[in-house]
Amino acid sequence: MRAAVLTAPGTVELSDRPDPAEPGPGELLVAPEAVGICGSDIHYLHGDPALYQFPRVLGHELIATVRATGPGGGLAVGQQVAVWPLQACGHCDTCRAGRPNACPNFSLIGIHTDGGLQDALLAPEGQCFPIVGEPALMTLVEPLSVAIHAVARGAVTTEAIVVFGAGPIGQLIGFVAAEHGARVLIIDRLQSRLELARTLGMETLLTGADSDVLARARAWAGGDGPPVVFDATASPAAVADTLSLVRSAGRVVLVGLAGEQEVMPFGVITHKELDILGASVCTREEFAAAVDLVQRRGEHLRPLLTGQVPLQDAGEALRQVAERPAESMKVVIRVGVDA
Repeated sequence: MRAAVLTAPGTVELSDRPDPAEPGPGELLVAPEAVGICGSDIHYLHGDPALYQFPRVLGHELIATVRATGPGGGLAVGQQVAVWPLQACGHCDTCRAGRPNACPNFSLIGIHTDGGLQDALLAPEGQCFPIVGEPALMTLVEPLSVAIHAVARGAVTTEAIVVFGAGPIGQLIGFVAAEHGARVLIIDRLQSRLELARTLGMETLLTGADSDVLARARAWAGGDGPPVVFDATASPAAVADTLSLVRSAGRVVLVGLAGEQEVMPFGVITHKELDILGASVCTREEFAAAVDLVQRRGEHLRPLLTGQVPLQDAGEALRQVAERPAESMKVVIRVGVDA
């Protein structure tokens, strides 16, 4: 079978690999149909070999078709599935507390084990959710599940919320918050991304050229400012802005994957008595909710899809997303489709 293999930082090779073994109890053999490129894939693409394992087949935003089932399997051959990539240990304190997405020992398909950029792979049946839809559009399930979890962490209701960062996760946080009845303002430095946010029904604010962006965002929210602010950038400057903008006793939810170390302004956290909340991946229930939401409302999210390429062009697609992120919102690799 074919596989797009990240053999070293920056190097993706299309290789022939042996077919997987027959699925055992609790396993499915699935044939990937479509895989979305995620920011964490770009982190891996340029990853330090001391921190990342090579070779690796990327791809955790995965839609597939069941090719074979293990003994006693409950899903039918030919069933389309969305694959929840997270497998927690199930026995640590965090798992026992009902928060497997924060398990210190969790494993992600496409990050810790080989993922969807190959013609076939074995997956736990319990992580495969039946779905029906256009494969490329259905790849939004996984990033949408991250947004659902982030909005749940922020306990968003019918209030004014602000999102820093209009990349895919920021856009989806705004979409989910709006589904909860919230008013949404999204802030970014790229006008093209803000134009997309407006097509999805969000209000927008361009940052960078305007030194009064925080004052304008505070005025938009009304009162003492927004009760909930999300950061989907991992930029230290943006994180500092979230702390300045949120009202006293408010909530700040950090979703971006930080690449820089920065000292947070602890004084404002204490003075304003803020709740600072991390958001990591999602729970099983939130992934199931994303499957349902994409099937019901996926057409509304279609503008997020900015390109589709066949598996043999996966390496070039990853490099293009890494080098020109402003031009790429969500690029999908169609595994079973030739050029």
